[in-house]
Amino acid sequence: MPILSFSSSDDLSILRNEIEIFNSDLKLLRDSNWLSSEENRQEKKHASIVFAVDNAEQAQKAIKKKLYIAELQLVAESYKSAETKTQCQKCQKLGHSTKHCINQECCQICAEKHYTKHHKCHICQIVGIECSHSKLKCRNCDENHKSNSQICSIWEKQASLSVSPAKSDVAMKNSADFAVVISHVR
Repeated sequence: MPILSFSSSDDLSILRNEIEIFNSDLKLLRDSNWLSSEENRQEKKHASIVFAVDNAEQAQKAIKKKLYIAELQLVAESYKSAETKTQCQKCQKLGHSTKHCINQECCQICAEKHYTKHHKCHICQIVGIECSHSKLKCRNCDENHKSNSQICSIWEKQASLSVSPAKSDVAMKNSADFAVVISHVR
């Protein structure tokens, strides 16, 4: 989605009108939201947006066909919220997906700065998996278990937190809306 055309919050109302005018089978429930913060969009020309439509049929139509916005044909996909139980497989932190991670890689087994698939036992030379020699360390709480262990105390803390609208441009948590993300230009 081109950022410059719709950079301010007032412009998102214009975007909503444009989506509904040039995609007549869609009815948005409210203005769209950027998936990234304003700060993260400063150096970019394109970013993803999310919008809520009235029903599942509209959402499926938006996903199956191209949308016309800002004189571009754009591809939509189903919005998948980063629920509190989502864990990034790159950095091992909770609450975001691997696809959107900008953090440094971290091993799920030993919490060192390498991908889990590159974890190597210096005794038996096994690569990419836990072995009996592995010294486990959680990246999230520093305890002696793997970073994806359900016994981690951080999992419980994350489950009790809710997403704050001040920290995220998307305030759709606990919403029954049908949401669509536009992130690809074709």
